[in-house]
Amino acid sequence: MKGILNGKRQFRMVLKREIPSFLSIGGSKAHIRYFGQPRTCFKCSEEGHEAKSCPNRHCGKCLQVGHEKAECPNEVRCNLCGEEGHVSGACPTSYSARASADVEQAGEPWQSGPEYSTQELEEAAQQVEQDFLASSKQCEEGPGSPETGSPSSSSPHPWRLTR
Repeated sequence: MKGILNGKRQFRMVLKREIPSFLSIGGSKAHIRYFGQPRTCFKCSEEGHEAKSCPNRHCGKCLQVGHEKAECPNEVRCNLCGEEGHVSGACPTSYSARASADVEQAGEPWQSGPEYSTQELEEAAQQVEQDFLASSKQCEEGPGSPETGSPSSSSPHPWRLTR
């Protein structure tokens, strides 16, 4: 194996035309580097300098270039959806927000289903137990057996060994 595995992928290709220094993949900004590429800043996307020497100030609050967070006159802007008024951790379009909304909509497990009386629950439990015992007996007495290795066609779990 050549090289050290570090989670980065490198590919060699022949370019017919110049490609951009950045691509947006799934909402993430991907930085592309290739031999002969003009230097491009990761912060402001301008050519001629790199992020470590960027003359443009970048605001972490409103995501604009030209000022810093401490002196920002604008409202906070989400870096996921681009809307004003919330940060990415509180973004209504984020996966975690949608997942928690689904849980809240479903309610508590003991409140979401129909109500049953104690007698109905006991009868249902007895029926499940009887069905289980009947299927276990069919497995033991059926045409196949665990010793021969052939499945029992009437068993819900034909290859399960019974004790």
